[in-house]
Amino acid sequence: VSEERREPMAVECQELRQRVRDARLSAEREEDRARQRLFEQDETVQSMRLQCDSLRRDLDKVDVLEQKLQSKEQQIRELSRDQERLQCEQKRLLDDKAAVQADLEDQQQIAVQVQELEQRLQEKEA
Repeated sequence: VSEERREPMAVECQELRQRVRDARLSAEREEDRARQRLFEQDETVQSMRLQCDSLRRDLDKVDVLEQKLQSKEQQIRELSRDQERLQCEQKRLLDDKAAVQADLEDQQQIAVQVQELEQRLQEKEA
């Protein structure tokens, strides 16, 4: 190979070597950036998994609280029915008490009238 052709070929080889080095460095930098993005995405995925686990536990707690609430609501309904029944019973007892009170007053009046009649009878006999 002549000297004239060797030098341009050497320059071309040098340029090609430089382009290969530049391309390799560029590819390595891109690979590093891709690895960094992958690492960040993996951290994000891990964080999201932890959040999902936490939310799942919170939902479990909400389910338990909802069951307790339903139980309390049932107890309140039962207590309301009991209260209504007791109020009816109380009214009936108050009505009975009023009737007994009226009967007692009638008996007392009758007893007074009987006493007056006995007293008059004794006075007539005397």
